[in-house]
Amino acid sequence: MGSKLKSDGGLSGLDLTNLGRYFSEQSPHAMVIVEGTTHIVRGVNSAFLRLVKEDREKLIGQPFTEAVPEGEKNGCLALLDRVYRTGQPEILPEQEHAQTSPAYWSYSMWVILGADDRPAGVMIQVTNATEIATFRRELVAMNEELTLSSIQQHNLAETLERTVDELKKAKAELEIRVRDRTAELTEAVEELKRSNRDLEQFAYVCSHDLQEPLRMVTSFVQLLEDRYNDKVDEQGKQYINFAVEGSKRMGTLIHDLLEFSRLNSQAQPFVPTDCEALLRQVLHSFTLLIKETGTQVTHDPLPTVLGDRTQLAQVFQNLIGNAIKFQSEKPPLVHIGVEKRDTDWLFHVRDNGIGICQEYQDRIFVIFQRLHTRQKYIGNGIGLAIVKKILERHGGAIYFESKPDEGSTFYFTIPINGGG
Repeated sequence: MGSKLKSDGGLSGLDLTNLGRYFSEQSPHAMVIVEGTTHIVRGVNSAFLRLVKEDREKLIGQPFTEAVPEGEKNGCLALLDRVYRTGQPEILPEQEHAQTSPAYWSYSMWVILGADDRPAGVMIQVTNATEIATFRRELVAMNEELTLSSIQQHNLAETLERTVDELKKAKAELEIRVRDRTAELTEAVEELKRSNRDLEQFAYVCSHDLQEPLRMVTSFVQLLEDRYNDKVDEQGKQYINFAVEGSKRMGTLIHDLLEFSRLNSQAQPFVPTDCEALLRQVLHSFTLLIKETGTQVTHDPLPTVLGDRTQLAQVFQNLIGNAIKFQSEKPPLVHIGVEKRDTDWLFHVRDNGIGICQEYQDRIFVIFQRLHTRQKYIGNGIGLAIVKKILERHGGAIYFESKPDEGSTFYFTIPINGGG
């Protein structure tokens, strides 16, 4: 539109007013017309009214600087004076006010000439640049963050690359160590298997081959007792009795050792085994003992498990037999219970017998380990060792909880899907 606006009459004339309205109402920007050096507002458009949120009647006749943000009054007034004095249009961008006011305006100003070609007023275009300035600052901050992030990512990438290389190297070294250790363990396991087989074979041969000479010794000692018992004195009779008892006890030990060595060599495949039927079979074998001792046996409904039927019968037989044998002065009470867990069955055999000190937790499952004298309780201390070996073959375990004179509870597990 040129650098100057010219009116044919004075600023307060109708032609200038119509001209101002034409320019201002057609513009999407906020427009204001001010008069002379007083800068009194003579015309505003709707965009400016929306910007300052004021009525037209209230603004007309007021100094323009009253509508300007507080921090920009001086700069705006200086710009108005300069444009009016020089007649040259000027622009005051918002960057000059970004640090002095919470609201940022930018100004474009043109002088309006009167009929005598002298300045009569100034037309001002106002732009609210608050959001623009805020956005610009945010862009600067984001750019700084992106730059910093880029540096950090670069450093992180280098660190990750070094870490990956170190991990690859460590993985390779670990694989070598695992491979070597696995080979060592595999060889050790095979050697242990061979050793166990040799020991089992040795125990079987020893116990089997010892039976014949022991039977001979036992027979001749008993024959000596029968034929010459009346021809020796009391001390001789005592010696003969010691020999007879010792040979019988040796025979029992050899028998138990042979049974222990056969647990693996004569093991049967795992099959579904009804523990209810198994318990009835075991209790039937204890019929006379249960009657003599007045024992009461109760049990929960028992499940069908996967295992060696003969060996599982030995487990119940040994645990129930011990519960009856190690009784207190009260009649024995024995209960067999079971609980299904996530991966196994947890059985228990509870009694009201003499109890066991908890310190014997490990010793009690060792072969030929006894906690009582033979004069008080018969046996060789092999029953629980057999039970432990059977359950380990089935992939289970055994332990007990007990207090002296308060009874004992033996717990053992059998995997639901079979083990071993």
